[in-house]
Amino acid sequence: MIRQMKRRIYAVIGMENRVRFIETALSDKTAFSVNYRIMTFSGDPGDEYKNHLVLRKAGPADLNRLLPLEISYQLEEVLLDPNELDPEFVRSSLQKQLTNEWFYTAEKEKVSVAKAGTNAIGFGFCQMGGVFTIPEERKKGVGSDLIRFMLKDLYGKGKQCCLFVKDNNIPALKLYSKIGFNDQGSFRISYYR
Repeated sequence: MIRQMKRRIYAVIGMENRVRFIETALSDKTAFSVNYRIMTFSGDPGDEYKNHLVLRKAGPADLNRLLPLEISYQLEEVLLDPNELDPEFVRSSLQKQLTNEWFYTAEKEKVSVAKAGTNAIGFGFCQMGGVFTIPEERKKGVGSDLIRFMLKDLYGKGKQCCLFVKDNNIPALKLYSKIGFNDQGSFRISYYR
């Protein structure tokens, strides 16, 4: 059936074993693939925080404060080629996310040092994404505090949480496991040109 498709395939997305099966049926070679771990969190994360930071929900008025974090996140975690960074596109996308999604920030001395938000809000689950802490504040519990704060807010809204972590991002995998996320398996995206 896949070989008889008339439309061009740009990507195959799903659980890794199923994506690999489809890859074998395609005659095209993948341009590149990325493997992730799907992780979920259910329940109340508690409200024990290590740091004395301001943890709060952010909104559209925080655009300029959060833009440097978002640009750093895009360069470090998203873009394969840093030369592809389009600051105006990042600004516009962040503005939409601050308007349409739930977004959170950790502030130290009135400066945002970490961010996290939802990428999708479903009936029972929210997908967490864009988690980023500036390098100077890593390994201090800042990211953990912000994620727990976000999870607490989502729990209060009756939502569970899921996220995708690149399988080679060992620090993030350890962080999410320590917080209480459960690994649900391997997820793969294969891109075709």
